[in-house]
Amino acid sequence: MRLIMRALNISILIPLIFALAGAAACVAWLTHNPSSDLTLRGDFDAPPIEIFNVKLPGVLTPGPGKAPEGMEGSWPQFRNSTLDGVSSEETKLAESWPSGGPKRLWSLDLGQGYGGAAIHKGRVYLMDYNEGRPAGTNGPTDTAKKGDVLRCLSLTDGKEIWKRWYHVPIRRNHGVTRTVPAVNDKYVITIGPKCHVLCLNPINGEPIWTMDMMKKYGAVIPEWYTGQCPLIDTIEVEEGEETIERQIAVFAPGGDEVLMLARDCATGEVLWKTPNPDKLRMTHSSIVPLEHWGTRMYIYCTTGGVVGVSATDGKILWRYKDWQVTPALSPSPVIIGDEQIFLSAAYKAGCLMLQIKQDDDGNPQGLKLYKHGPKVFGSVQQTPLYYEKHLYGVLTMNAGEDKLQMTCMSLDGVRLWSSGPENKFELGPYLIADGKILALDGKTGTLTMARATPAGWEMLAKAPVLDGHEAWAPMAIADGRLILRDLTKMICLDLRDPNAKQTDDAAQKERP
Repeated sequence: MRLIMRALNISILIPLIFALAGAAACVAWLTHNPSSDLTLRGDFDAPPIEIFNVKLPGVLTPGPGKAPEGMEGSWPQFRNSTLDGVSSEETKLAESWPSGGPKRLWSLDLGQGYGGAAIHKGRVYLMDYNEGRPAGTNGPTDTAKKGDVLRCLSLTDGKEIWKRWYHVPIRRNHGVTRTVPAVNDKYVITIGPKCHVLCLNPINGEPIWTMDMMKKYGAVIPEWYTGQCPLIDTIEVEEGEETIERQIAVFAPGGDEVLMLARDCATGEVLWKTPNPDKLRMTHSSIVPLEHWGTRMYIYCTTGGVVGVSATDGKILWRYKDWQVTPALSPSPVIIGDEQIFLSAAYKAGCLMLQIKQDDDGNPQGLKLYKHGPKVFGSVQQTPLYYEKHLYGVLTMNAGEDKLQMTCMSLDGVRLWSSGPENKFELGPYLIADGKILALDGKTGTLTMARATPAGWEMLAKAPVLDGHEAWAPMAIADGRLILRDLTKMICLDLRDPNAKQTDDAAQKERP
């Protein structure tokens, strides 16, 4: 009987011990970082809701902000107008920062996401999401108020000039927004998380045309919502005996019938559609143009490889099938000259350099120059930079002892340096301006400035600027003002050199 009682006691104690251990583990997890706002993750990874009958273009609301005069700087779309992530502006940036870091000009609470800003002539354009409650709070939500919001802000003070909102009740799935608007003097174009497209007047927000890519073209949206940023391109077309320039918007819905399409920015007319017999689907990558021997084409990473599509008629000119990354492909192609395309990804994909060559019939085709594993070069979600014949990027977790470090690689695939274990950047964004790398640690919110040189890692300054809550959104810089964000907050920093004469010093007047 004593043995039976002892066995029963043990059978009771063992589950109890495991239960107590599990409870202790939960407590440790919940308290290991007291500063974390755990409510932010309350309904992450919830299944996406199917959306129907979205009323575009939505509601326009004027704001109190004013656009400053005299500011001509521009970062007009994802990775700038040159699509290489490099600023060509002559604004001089400071070589060092004060102990508190660079001056913060303004900040703004946002809905959860990773959508970055576009900047054009003193105006900031941002695709945000209204969570149905005041931004920056965790109160109850009003589903009727959930929706995509395009915000137009003043670059100088962050005040809202206008916004346009439409109702789309989307559940958070690692945030909501992921795209950067495209803007010029005449148009601002956006793609929402569920592939709703707006083309508006960039000054007053009035609608020009709209499109629902899921409803119209059967767009197959990736698991973590749309990461594809819109592209505004200028092409030459023949009209009678004249050659005229036409501004077009290019999209890749990746539906059953249509892989890619182009629309006239002025009228919304569909100029061409690319058939999709192989059912190539959308990734988180974005479309980039390439001019190859007089032939303009659009390069896009689909779920079934890389394609080159004619800018004239939308026909697929070539396809390279051996670049298929699962479960997600985020970095966009990096165009190098008129013949080479550099690709990188996570999930042990590493990197690939393609070269566009002509086959025996004179048609372009993509040929592999080299492919490296992640220990040499790879990128999780940010697109590497091409600057002065070198590539810069942050390595993945699979890069061994150099994981998450900034690195520089030559075009022939030789890694030249990495930033060292004390300089890691997780999934954070980076760009180059005034010959300097600006890189944000996506985990800690620390901004680092370093010299952009293949000679070696030369850090100039480092400062915490955000709380580090998934600071993954692409950065933008114009007129010396850097805009960056984490999951729920956007800030604008003044990086200008106070000792240098700047072209916009007198540009402080406001205009409607």
